[in-house]
Amino acid sequence: MSFISYAQNCEDVILWRALKHVKNGFYIDVGAAWPEKHSVTKAFYDRGWWGINIEPNPTLFTSLSNQRGRDINLQVAVGVSDGEVMISYIDGTGLSTLDNSIANLHKLSGHNVISAMINTQSLGRIFLSNVPFGQDIHFLKIDIEGSEKQAILSNNWTTYRPWIVLVEATLPMSQQESFEEWEPILLGADYVFSYADGLNRFYVAKEQSYLINSFKYPPNIFDDFSTIEKAHAEARAQQAEIILNRCLVQLDIIYSSKSWRVTSPLRWLMSQLRLLRAYGSRNRVKSAAKKVLVKVLQWILANPKIKSVATQLAWKIGVIHLLKTYLRKLLEAHHEPNQLTQSHLVNGQPDSPRAKYIYQALNSGMKKYKNET
Repeated sequence: MSFISYAQNCEDVILWRALKHVKNGFYIDVGAAWPEKHSVTKAFYDRGWWGINIEPNPTLFTSLSNQRGRDINLQVAVGVSDGEVMISYIDGTGLSTLDNSIANLHKLSGHNVISAMINTQSLGRIFLSNVPFGQDIHFLKIDIEGSEKQAILSNNWTTYRPWIVLVEATLPMSQQESFEEWEPILLGADYVFSYADGLNRFYVAKEQSYLINSFKYPPNIFDDFSTIEKAHAEARAQQAEIILNRCLVQLDIIYSSKSWRVTSPLRWLMSQLRLLRAYGSRNRVKSAAKKVLVKVLQWILANPKIKSVATQLAWKIGVIHLLKTYLRKLLEAHHEPNQLTQSHLVNGQPDSPRAKYIYQALNSGMKKYKNET
């Protein structure tokens, strides 16, 4: 099965390439945001991994808590030390920030910014309190909108050494690189820069240097992956195809049914009447309608099987009452009444009570026709 990528920039694809040999691994996501949308950890969670999600936004934290029952979910901000700090929530986004200058830029862009106090913890404290003793941290992701340096400074890189660290390396919502102020900390802690994807920079712990070769190329066809957006689109297309096939089967059943074949003249008649109504005068419509209806009746009455089914259908839907009124008028303008009459008889007599009813109406019209002529 193809790997489904949920991450914004396919970060999870290249991480999976490096770490797919690890069973039920462990991750830490600083600035986790949504449990699925743009998530670097969702694909790993679906494959049995677990870890720690750190997200101060109360709405996003609730979603994480509801959907990530196997994970440890913390509603705190990461800072150099433990305490409290003012945070700016950017309404409807995952752009919460501790940096006032970045919050002001979001305000100028038209975002609704909500400020509040939030507890802070250092990465070192979070690792000490929540990572089981002896548990390897297979990757650490840091994306906290301009506060990456404070988070990196807050860890004891000698004690807690994730195999892979990826950090957002540009200013929020821009391509302007911002890694110069914090990269020396990682390099000085014996991490090797391995890959940049235009948004993040990836570092591998020196003792795990065998992983570096996995970062040689960007995500590509050999990773056998699909984005979640594409997967959803394909699922919708498959569902639409199933519905379409069901409709086609039902149409085949209808088109092959006896009632559809029997009523085909009536459908043709109605289509002709609609055309006449759209393009012809009122008198022409009446005249043409009479002629067409007489021909249809002749055709029905000349075919015993069709006549029987049509009579039953007419009786059920009340058309018989219309025939009672209009057949005489139609026969007045018709020059071959005997053909209609004889074709309606079986051995010279009406073949059913319903046929008798129609036959009487026809006879009445014939008598009037003969008397007038």
